[in-house]
Amino acid sequence: MTEGCSTSIIGIVKVRVLAPAVDSRRPAVESAVSRENARALPSDPPGAHPSRVSAAIQSSRKPPARSERRPTRGDVARLFLLFEASTFVAAAAIHFGAVLEGYGHRKAGIAETVIAVVLLAGLALTWMRPPWPRRATIGAQAFAVLGVLVGLFTIAVGVGPRTVPDVAYHLGILVVLVLGLTISVRGGTPSPGARDG
Repeated sequence: MTEGCSTSIIGIVKVRVLAPAVDSRRPAVESAVSRENARALPSDPPGAHPSRVSAAIQSSRKPPARSERRPTRGDVARLFLLFEASTFVAAAAIHFGAVLEGYGHRKAGIAETVIAVVLLAGLALTWMRPPWPRRATIGAQAFAVLGVLVGLFTIAVGVGPRTVPDVAYHLGILVVLVLGLTISVRGGTPSPGARDG
């Protein structure tokens, strides 16, 4: 019985002597864990503005945004060439009678086909090394402007088709061509690199 009492007293003393040592390390461990959790999952009180740390951590979790490349003047010049060429292809198809009946005019269709081919060739040359992109863009659009002016002259003298859609198309595409040519002359010609002026 004495042995059992002494063993239990020694056990109680050991527990009481060692317990403060364990408890004294506990706040340090808990604070380290809470700091780690604060880094991993920021928690701001409801209704409060997020702290700078929380905002920084949350923004770092967002997937990286794709690099947004703004269109350059060269890209705009290419779009102009593509748009202009496609409208001339459509006009030629109409004048050859492939799309609409009653607007057939073989000579106008041939002229529009030639202008479309020149514009598409200019577009293809924009991916060549300098100085071809600048020359091709300006040259193709200047040729198209000249062709439209000839078309307007033939309409005025009564040789070409004189319908309202023909006149409207010639005036509209002339404005587009002059605008595209102005952009190209001002330094908006494409270069084969990624970014151009």
